[in-house]
Formats: sequence, C-alpha cells, structure tokens
Amino acid sequence: MKGLIIGQYYATAKALITYLIISILLAIVVSYFGGSGSDFMCLLIVMLMVSAATDNLKNEAEAQWYKFAVTLPVSRKQIVQSHFLYYLITMMIGVGIVIIALIAGIMFGTIAVVNAVTTLGICLSIGLWVLLMYPFTYSVGADKSNMIQVIVTIIALGFFFVFNFISLIIGGSIYESGGEAMQHLEFELIRQSIFIVISLIAAAAGYFIGLNKFKKTNF
Repeated sequence: MKGLIIGQYYATAKALITYLIISILLAIVVSYFGGSGSDFMCLLIVMLMVSAATDNLKNEAEAQWYKFAVTLPVSRKQIVQSHFLYYLITMMIGVGIVIIALIAGIMFGTIAVVNAVTTLGICLSIGLWVLLMYPFTYSVGADKSNMIQVIVTIIALGFFFVFNFISLIIGGSIYESGGEAMQHLEFELIRQSIFIVISLIAAAAGYFIGLNKFKKTNF
C-alpha cells in the first residue's frame, strides 16, 4: 500500500507543490492581516491541498486505472485505504499550514484565540466531509465528477449551516445571543469539538461505504 500512496504523490507532485506555494502565501496574508475573511482563506488552504488527492481520484477513474490496479499484488481494500490515506495526508498538510497561520496571527494580535478555534474547527470538519467524494466516485464514476463535487459541497455546507444554526440557538439560550456565545472560548471549544466528531463519523461511514462499493464493482 505504501507504493500506491507514493504513486499518487508522484502523479500529483507538480499540482501539490503549486497548491502548497499558494497555501503558504495565503497563510502569510492570514497571519499578518487576519480580519473577517481569514476563516474563508484558511478553509481555502485546506481545500487547495486536498484538491491534489481528489483530482488524482478523478484522473484514475477517467483513465480506468482500476482495471489495472486490481491485477496488482494488493487487495481492493488496500487500494481504497491508499486513496483515503493520501487524502488525509494532503488534508493534514493543509490543516498544519492553517494552524501555523493561526498561531502566528494570535502572536501578531491579528486573530483572537476564540476565532482561531472556530476557524480550525471549520477547516477540519469541512475537510472530513469532502471525503465523501470517494464513495460517490466509486459508485457513479468520474464522468459525473462535476456533479459529485456539487453534491458533496452541498452536503458539507448544508450540514455546516444546519449545525451552526442549531448550536447558535443553544448558545443564545445560554448567553445573550448566538453572536455573544461565539465570543466565549469554552462554548466554541465544545461546539467545534462536536462538529469535528460528527464529521469524523461521516468520514468513517464514507470509508466503509466506499470500500463496500469498490469490492463489489466489476472492473
């Protein structure tokens, strides 16, 4: 399986380096300027980094690489695991860059600690939800990749807005308002932790669904 992950790296190395450079530049902007747009830029960093993995998934499916892959001395489970692991590696690189940018922003005084917690929680959670691209791609194929991206994006953002809405209503019942609740570090730590746990469950479910589909597909 190590060879499969290395193969994905070499197939996406040029794009990965390009995304890495752009992400570092965005991180510098976040660190020095902060502001209301920093959460969006941090999420963009993570989405850029995982694009290397998701683009590779689409390219493999379009090239019908799986017909060759299943003849290799690796199991179908290992092929799926290599996809998910490579995605998680690229995602954590993005998250690592975000963490460094947020810590720098806190040190420079451009980002509040509570806002950093919120941003990190959103980046981790949305990144995990995007993993659902894999079972969808295994199920319907790369020819519908644009539709898959739209569906997964709607699912991820839909869950985020619903969870955000409900949690802020709860926060508003504890504090003066939802906006006031978001300024309390304890509340945000609990809220984002729940968000991340639910996202982990969704990602794990996506893995098992994708694995089951990949095992049953006749390439």
